[in-house]
Amino acid sequence: TLSSEELDKEFDTTVKSPILLTQAYLNALGQHQAGKIFFMSSSAGLIDRPGSSHQPLYAASKAAITRFSQCLNESLNSTLVSSTVLIPGNMRNYSEGDERLLAENAITMDSVAQTLVNLAEHPTRISVDKVIVEV
Repeated sequence: TLSSEELDKEFDTTVKSPILLTQAYLNALGQHQAGKIFFMSSSAGLIDRPGSSHQPLYAASKAAITRFSQCLNESLNSTLVSSTVLIPGNMRNYSEGDERLLAENAITMDSVAQTLVNLAEHPTRISVDKVIVEV
C-alpha cells in the first residue's frame, strides 16, 4: 500500500515540477519567441507496456507527463514553441543493479542523450510530438 507521502513525492517530482517549470519558461519566453520544450517520460507510462504493472504509481506519473506534453504541443500549435516527450524503452542503468536492465537489448543513457540533441537541432517549424527510443 502506498502512503500519501509516497504519492505526493512521485507526482511532485515527475508531474508537478515539470509542469511548473514549463509555465515559468513560457511566461519568460513571451508571445513572439520560438522555443522547444522537452519532457522525459518512460515506456512504463505507455498502455500495455510489459513490466509497468509492477510500478503502478511510476507508470501513472509517466503517463501523465506524456499526455501533458502531447496536449501542450497541441495547444502551442499556432506558436513557434513546441513540446516533445522523449520515451526511452528498456534502459541500461548500472546504478540500480537490476540484471533485467542490463540486458543486451537495453539502450544506453548516451543514446537517449544523443536523441535529445538531434531533436533540439531540428528547425523550430518542425514539431515532433512523441519519440519512443528503443533498440
